[in-house]
Amino acid sequence: MHHKYEVKEQDMFDQVSYPEVIKELETINENTRRMSGNNKSDIVISFLKDHCINMDWVERNPKLVKYITSRSLVTAHIESLFESCRGNRPFLSGFEACIRKQLE
Repeated sequence: MHHKYEVKEQDMFDQVSYPEVIKELETINENTRRMSGNNKSDIVISFLKDHCINMDWVERNPKLVKYITSRSLVTAHIESLFESCRGNRPFLSGFEACIRKQLE
């Protein structure tokens, strides 16, 4: 099921407004808690936002990369929100900051 978010130019990210996104992030955090922290949030953000990962990160954290790129990971809400907020830099920055905090 694909959910389409509509982020307007004046919107600011507020995690309370996106409970499904937060659930997906919590699942990622639970499943990666014991994995190396090297670039964890960078890997998650890069892959779910742009479907690409820096090769240095792949070499440093192959287990995490394998998990994030697996087809078993449910990230439809996160990816949809990334797609919807591309034109709103402040929203995108707040969303990325939330991901970083969730994955600390």
